[in-house]
Amino acid sequence: MPGPVRVYLDHNVVDHAVKRHKITDGQVDQLRSIGKGGISQLTLSITNLDEIIAGLQSRRPGRPEQAIEQLRLIRDVIGFSHLLKPPDQLLTHALVDFAFDLPPRESVIVMPTAMREHLERLADATRVEIEYATQIAAEVRGQIDENDEALRRAREQALRELEGRRPKQHFIPYWRDVADGFAEGYAGHVGVWERCRERGMDRLLAVPCVAMAIGAAASMVYAKLVEGRATDRGDSRDQAHAIAASTADIFVSNDDEFRRLLKRVPMIAPAVMSLEEFLASS
Repeated sequence: MPGPVRVYLDHNVVDHAVKRHKITDGQVDQLRSIGKGGISQLTLSITNLDEIIAGLQSRRPGRPEQAIEQLRLIRDVIGFSHLLKPPDQLLTHALVDFAFDLPPRESVIVMPTAMREHLERLADATRVEIEYATQIAAEVRGQIDENDEALRRAREQALRELEGRRPKQHFIPYWRDVADGFAEGYAGHVGVWERCRERGMDRLLAVPCVAMAIGAAASMVYAKLVEGRATDRGDSRDQAHAIAASTADIFVSNDDEFRRLLKRVPMIAPAVMSLEEFLASS
């Protein structure tokens, strides 16, 4: 029998649920029911945690309290026992497994005990304990930041190699034109580009994680070069969420522009929808 539908939530869904921004109490209750129902498996990534911990460390009034509420919501709806591997690890494993024709590795890992205990203590923190919780958050974020660096370097290498190329008039021809460059940037960083190229680009782009990494990056660059979209400081986090979403059947994001950028990419694995669309279909 097929397993539960895996659903990956963008951080903005958790953020909006806590703030009740365009999300009602009834929708939050429905999300909780889905999380506990077993038909859909809601998943969490290390990138979600990083964004929450950044809020916990913020000096803006109310942000640390909101971050703790986000942790509590995740604990109640998803739990802290398992999480998706870091995005750079997901992509590295996908490339290496493809290059050597190995069975794909599992994308979910058991949360390390120390990290899970830290998160449980953070979720139970009160206003008085915020300062102590922030110290714990710094320890957790240090572990997270180590995982994000490799993906950032690989992406920047790919962008340097593509700089100056004249963009095509439409996105699909542009995507076809730059896919090799992005693939070489990512696979070359891991040291398996020659093997991947020998096995064929069509087969490489059939690997969900690879297709999403290349497609999301290409769509963001195209939006900047052709559509005049300003570079956003959150673009790197969006791509990290996109890579995590490649492991799911459904990716739920309340960012209209991000959904548009992903929906036009060929060969990506998950259905991309808003929370409202997801709840209506559940």
